[in-house]
Amino acid sequence: FSNEFIFKNILLDNYESVIEEFSCSICSEFAFKKEMYQCKEGHTACKNCFIENIEKRGTCMECRTPLTSINDLIRNRFFENTLSNKIIMCPFSYSPQFYFQKGYEI
Repeated sequence: FSNEFIFKNILLDNYESVIEEFSCSICSEFAFKKEMYQCKEGHTACKNCFIENIEKRGTCMECRTPLTSINDLIRNRFFENTLSNKIIMCPFSYSPQFYFQKGYEI
């Protein structure tokens, strides 16, 4: 199973908006469990896309800022942490109290 399939089945927040908001802007892959980086201008993409583009073009994919290695970028921890804070349920447990307290329908 893909991470996206697994995440879709356990996510209690609005799945479609989460996928759109938390996907790599270049390859469009869902960023769950991926390292996300950004250039000094704030353009965010997954590590694999940045590495591939640095090797091919030596620039940011969006603003063309020169890049020589992944070390020219910073890790986008805000992006990663915001995604990791989405409300999910454990597929191995069932607690109706949690869902009713939070206002979710089960």
